[in-house]
Amino acid sequence: MKPDAAGEQEILEVLDRFCAGFASGDPEAVIGLFAPGPDIAVVTSEKPLLRGPAELRDFLKRYVDGPTTYSWRWERRDASILGSVAWFLVEGTETATTGEQSEEHPEVRAAA
Repeated sequence: MKPDAAGEQEILEVLDRFCAGFASGDPEAVIGLFAPGPDIAVVTSEKPLLRGPAELRDFLKRYVDGPTTYSWRWERRDASILGSVAWFLVEGTETATTGEQSEEHPEVRAAA
């Protein structure tokens, strides 16, 4: 179900905070967006499934410590809500920057 404008903005704010935390190399900002507890599950292209906050923290730390930073430009952002559960689906372009070199990956999709 499509939320009202304020609800949609609130849901997509979580996406914006995730992207900002990832781009600025702040794993704790990203982890802070997840509900507390051991039930975190994240699918990545690097590892099929990250389970729990420790695996997510280790994954994010590897990116922060690595030479490449990532950012996203979303062309489409859709949010939905049903009761107390909300989710979004986004489509856009990921930019991977290493030193002076940038590489764009179009047609990136994410859902949460």
